[in-house]
Amino acid sequence: NPSQPSAWTALAQADYLLGFYGLSEPGAGAGRASAARAIALDPASARAYVVRASITLDAEWDLASSAKDSRKALEIDRHDPLVQHWLAWWCLAAGRLPEARAAVDRAVRLQPLSASALSARATFAYLAGDFHAAIADAGSVIEMDPAFSRAYLRIGLSHLALGNARAGIHWLDRAYRMSPEMPAVVAALTHAHALAGDGAEAARLYEAHASRFGPYDDAIVLTALERPFE
Repeated sequence: NPSQPSAWTALAQADYLLGFYGLSEPGAGAGRASAARAIALDPASARAYVVRASITLDAEWDLASSAKDSRKALEIDRHDPLVQHWLAWWCLAAGRLPEARAAVDRAVRLQPLSASALSARATFAYLAGDFHAAIADAGSVIEMDPAFSRAYLRIGLSHLALGNARAGIHWLDRAYRMSPEMPAVVAALTHAHALAGDGAEAARLYEAHASRFGPYDDAIVLTALERPFE
């Protein structure tokens, strides 16, 4: 049924997240068009506006347009947990980490059993250097959904940041076993092995997966391996 705005909003989210997680080529085209279709069908769809705001900012760096859509979403329904959740990611992409953490806190209060909102809060805590909070939130996610691989990724990275390389490898290896196709997971595990002195294993992982790595993935791996950038 092509007249369902909620379906177009969900498709926009899916297209955006595939690029965000490195599972498809990033870009605004398909997701932005789907969000626009949802808005045309239902101009009062707060979720469609906030999804389009994230896509526009992340793929096009159009701060003005994305800010306009974010404000519109909040005007329509600031009590929708998904609106607050996606607003948090918008704030992060715009470089507003404190606002991102505040928005995701609101999302968690509105929907305390949302594994994705708790995972986002763990991510923002990690980026703010609040590593123990990141581990706690990611641990709560795993209790809800043991197959949520990004929670293992966040715990592993937090342990690395705390100087616990072996604990980091333990958690990152679990993430890798669940999502071996996700570049961010493979790069983090490769980086961890290099930091722990397992150069051979790090090199093996890098050679096996480097073709899918983006510039950031290459940077953290090659720096840890003390290799020059090509």
